[in-house]
Amino acid sequence: MATTSDMSKFNTKQQAMNIGTLLGMNSLSQKLGTQNLSLELIPNDSSKKVGYYKPGNYWTISAKSEHPKEAAMLIDYMLNNRDGAKIMGLERGIPSPNDVRQYMAENTDSLDKLNYEFIDRYKETVGGEAPEVTPNGASAIDNLIVRYQQDIGFGKIAPADAATGFIAELQKAIDEA
Repeated sequence: MATTSDMSKFNTKQQAMNIGTLLGMNSLSQKLGTQNLSLELIPNDSSKKVGYYKPGNYWTISAKSEHPKEAAMLIDYMLNNRDGAKIMGLERGIPSPNDVRQYMAENTDSLDKLNYEFIDRYKETVGGEAPEVTPNGASAIDNLIVRYQQDIGFGKIAPADAATGFIAELQKAIDEA
């Protein structure tokens, strides 16, 4: 059954932690009624660099746009300008340009600061390139991962079997999209 993020087990206080992407600490804090939140890197036993920076959202301009130059200027402003970044906040992700990101980190007193601190704390561990844009159907991962995590945690399925089932179900969702 598909649910909204507001109905997730984490957001309804039925789950102690959540695996996800950065962003939304202020709204999450309001939903949960607490500021006692933290962001942590998923543990790993590798000495190699792990992870990658992935945009929170992608910006596009329609091939049919009557104003592609103006649309590009707007996107450039929102992504690369401090004033544009102030307008956007973290609504579409953490700003990529170092100077804009630093400016935003220094000029927030909200829980958004956790996102910027996380990036700084773990920047030495990041080493990979972001994959291609997520394919249609892959949003099924949100429900699948929670179900398989819980099934493993409650001993309903072995981790290796969960991995096989998870991959098969996710691939099916992508293929059917």
